[in-house]
Amino acid sequence: MRGEVRPKSDSEKDGDIYGVTPTLTYGRPVELCKPDPGCITDHCIIVLENGPFQGQKAFLNRTALWCFGQHMAKADLMYIVSQEDRC
Repeated sequence: MRGEVRPKSDSEKDGDIYGVTPTLTYGRPVELCKPDPGCITDHCIIVLENGPFQGQKAFLNRTALWCFGQHMAKADLMYIVSQEDRC
């Protein structure tokens, strides 16, 4: 092999085994998880609004969150996310 990458098949392009790509999964925050003293809020609980897990709760870590094209990996979610938002 000469280091060439083969094209992805259609099933590989569609996302995970459930057919929901991260860019199409969204939900509403229901609870910001309290951080330890001196730390920042780095995850929250959301209720999913689409896909096969619609209506179920899930953890949202700040490393998986993008807002207006900016990665929130170093952000404090306490200042970024409110319950009226859609994540």
